[in-house]
Order: sequence, then C-alpha cells, then structure tokens
Amino acid sequence: MKSIIKNLVGLFLVIFLISCGGSSSVDPDPPDPTPVDENPLALTYPEDLAVTSPFAETTASASIVSSAKFVRSVSKDASDAFVPKPYEERKQEIRNILVGKSESDCAFSLTLFQNPPNVNCYGPVVKYDNYPGGGGGQLPIGDVGIWATYEIADDGAGALASTGEACAAAKMNSAVSYVSSKVDTATDMFAGMLCMANVDGDNELPEINATKDLKSSLEKVAADIGGLTISEATVSRLADTAEGYAVYLSHVSADVAMENGKSAVMDINLKHIPEDAENTAYKGKLWTTFKSENGDMSEQGTKQFASSVLYSKDSSGNLSYHIRSGDYDVMDVDPFDAKYNVDPSKKHANPTPDSEGWNANFQMGTFSIGADGTTSVSYSWQAGPADRATRTFIATSSGTLGTGYYGYGPDVVANDGAITGFYCHWAGEASAMSDEERAVVIKDIAQRQLMTFDASTGKFIHDNTDGPQFLYPPDTNCLGANNFTYYADYGAQGMIPVGVVSNDKREAGGNDLKLVDLSTVPAPPTAPADIE
Repeated sequence: MKSIIKNLVGLFLVIFLISCGGSSSVDPDPPDPTPVDENPLALTYPEDLAVTSPFAETTASASIVSSAKFVRSVSKDASDAFVPKPYEERKQEIRNILVGKSESDCAFSLTLFQNPPNVNCYGPVVKYDNYPGGGGGQLPIGDVGIWATYEIADDGAGALASTGEACAAAKMNSAVSYVSSKVDTATDMFAGMLCMANVDGDNELPEINATKDLKSSLEKVAADIGGLTISEATVSRLADTAEGYAVYLSHVSADVAMENGKSAVMDINLKHIPEDAENTAYKGKLWTTFKSENGDMSEQGTKQFASSVLYSKDSSGNLSYHIRSGDYDVMDVDPFDAKYNVDPSKKHANPTPDSEGWNANFQMGTFSIGADGTTSVSYSWQAGPADRATRTFIATSSGTLGTGYYGYGPDVVANDGAITGFYCHWAGEASAMSDEERAVVIKDIAQRQLMTFDASTGKFIHDNTDGPQFLYPPDTNCLGANNFTYYADYGAQGMIPVGVVSNDKREAGGNDLKLVDLSTVPAPPTAPADIE
C-alpha cells in the first residue's frame, strides 16, 4: 500500500509540474532495474525469449502491459486448451519470476500437457458437387486453408456463431500454442530455479569449468507446485567463446506426474551466451525432450516431444529465434543433429541407420521481433513424414495492424519458411502426384487476411479494407467449372454455404477467387546464425 501511495504522489507531482510549465530533475518514469541487477543468475538466461503468436489475445491494456506485475497461473490442469499470451505480457511474466523476492514469486506453470484450441474457421470439411470431371465428394479437415472470415464457435445456445476473432489470427495462435506450451514449461522451470536460488542467497555465478548445483532450490518450487520429482538441476560455465563471452549451460531433468494421471520424463537444456554485462544482447539455444511411455505428450498418443529454439538478441534490442519441434511414437529416438537442433531429416518413414525419427506434426518457425514492436513470423507444419509439403503461415504485425498469409511450402527438410504457392485441391490430385507433377499444379497465389487490433476485445479482427482474400473454389485450378458447388460443414449444426462458382459468374467478374499473387507475399524472416 505504501508503494502505491508513493507512486500516486509521484504521478500527481509530475502532472502538477507539467501543468505549471515547470520541470523536475527526477525522471518521472525511471527504467526498471534489469533482472541481472536484481538477480545475478539472470545473466545465464534469455529474459526476452517468449515463444508466442503475434496475434495472441490480450486481457490487459497497453499501459498495464508496460508496467504491471502480472500474476502467473500455477496450473496443473491439462484439460484446458493452451492459449498463448501476447509477447509483452509473456516477457513481463518471465521477468517477474527472475526478480522474485519470495518462494511464492518463483512459482511457475506446468503447461506441457495442454493441447492447442480447435479452430473451426480454418480447413473445415468441405462437401462439393459437380466437380470437374464429374461427381461429388468431401475434402478432409485442414486441406482448404483459411475458409471463414472469423473464428466460429458454439455460442452457448447450441448454435454456431462468430467469436469476432479473425480466422488467420485464430489459426496462427493455435498453431504456435502447441510448441509454446512446452517451451513455456521449460523456460519457466529455469526461471523458477534461478529465482529460488536468489531468494536463498545462493546467487553467485559459477567460474569457468565449474558447475553450480541448484537442485535444492528447484525442489522448493517443485514442492509448492506438486507432481515434480527433480533428478538434476545445474548451471555450468563452459569455456569462453573466441570473442571472450561467457558461455553458460543449464540443465534440468525431472519426472512430472499430473493429477489426471498423465506423466512425463523431461530433459531440458539451455546454452546461453550473454554479450554484455547487463544481458541485453545475447544468443543461445534451448533444447528439450518430454517423454511418456503412456503416450501422454499429445492427444494422438505421442511418446516423445522434442523441440529446439535457437535465439539471438542484438544490441539494438531486436530479437529473433528459430524453433523446430516434432512428435515421435517411440521414446528412444535421438531427435537432434550434432548441434542439438531438432533434425527434420530424421523421419519415421525414412529412418537413419540406427534409429527412426519423427512420425507426426513437425513444426518449424522463424520469428523476428523488432525493438519497436514490429513482428515478422514464418510458421510451417507438416502432418506426416510422407507429405512432401508443408502448410505455411507468414504473418506480420506493426502496432494495431496485422496481416496473415497462408499457402504451401516444400518438405520441412528443404523448408526455409517461404510460401511457394497454393494447391487448390490438395487432397485430390496434388496429394497423389509426383514432385514434378505438383510443380505444374501449384499456383503462384496465396491466401491473405488483413487484420486490425480491437482494444475493446483484445483480439485481432478482420480489416475489410479490400474485402475477404481467401474465398476460392477448391477444384484443380481454383477456377470452378460446370456449376461447381461447395459447402463448408463447420459442425453438428449442419452445413453453412460458402459459395457457388460457375464459368458464367467468372466471366461476369463475380468469381469468388480472392487469392493474392505470390509476388505480394513478404519473404520470411531470417533465422539467427547457429551456435556451436
């Protein structure tokens, strides 16, 4: 209460001086101390690394985001979908743990078992008739990209209704959440460990070639959360880089048991290289595995989830990171390459000589977050190792404006994050074609949705400046013929008509084809340089 009164008095004083034309030698908004100032161990940790979507829904105003102390949820409930937080909120949340002054401040969330929210507006079941060549049928979920302007959900009264959130934003949030839920658990465990060590007064950095055992500190936080058995928790200092920068390697291994019966063995590693005394410029890598003999790592029964996050922040405050993750149906696979990046070439369908690889849901993304808040993201995923193509989002945001582009890219092994075109009927001809045949069928177009941030709801909503940009007839050429008719089935309430296209309408300028030329899609951001 005293600090609140003090802050209010200071604010009134500043307003008084300004209104009277006066000035003060006291900075009315002094910068917060860095985490390193308050916790020396924060030098071993990337305090700005928050893996989240640029369109994540916020529940706080801009002023709160910049100044308030956020309250973390100490959640062990895996039944709820994981919803990522906006970057500034998540970054503040991490900082609060690092600078915590009590055991309760050091608590963190366990979100690794939570799954992404379902998105109904993206890739619904599409039923069609009068397909070129004859006949009707049904396209499977996910194969038609962005399909409705807004996300669609049950309105609580048994009917489908818009949530007000732009479809591109809803799908981007959901796609990223699968990885960010696991990464959040990993980074929060390190932050909680460093926080508790600082509270205990055990905050001296290790010397070169020395290891600091922080198991007892992490065990205190684990006891408050429950379900965690810590096997190892250390921070080591390795040899300096050629440039003379310190290199810190943190490691945590633990068993986690949830109240709903789910369990996993986690192995979390962080190599961090601060490039200045305040840790405002740095680079490094986080790599993790979560394993469950019972297949608890996803709704599909995944027995191992692996991820790697390569990151870099420069002296100007620009942050970039590159993430990879994969699902594995066996526990004894080594998912990494020699530098501990998740290796997309280790596929279940094409095993290396001594092991199999990922069997589902490989994800890859590069994020660039400017010091001014502008964001550029490329995010790709491949359902299975035999797909030979990825679904790809490229998203940009600046201030209250955002744009989402959707299309296809090459297999994850050759993927650089670019959208290389669009398959009008992926589940039809394209899925069975050779690479050479696909090169002819893929179109130099992409889906696009313009968005704007609505402060009243905390969501990105559709910007109708130039209308919808993603309606198209899902036939061979995205053109429609022979009165081709198609409908989207969004749920049990029945089919919602999406559009009818015919040659006559197309010639009259009424074609639903709204995809944008591929040349208008921005290039993906560049991943940071790898570290040894």
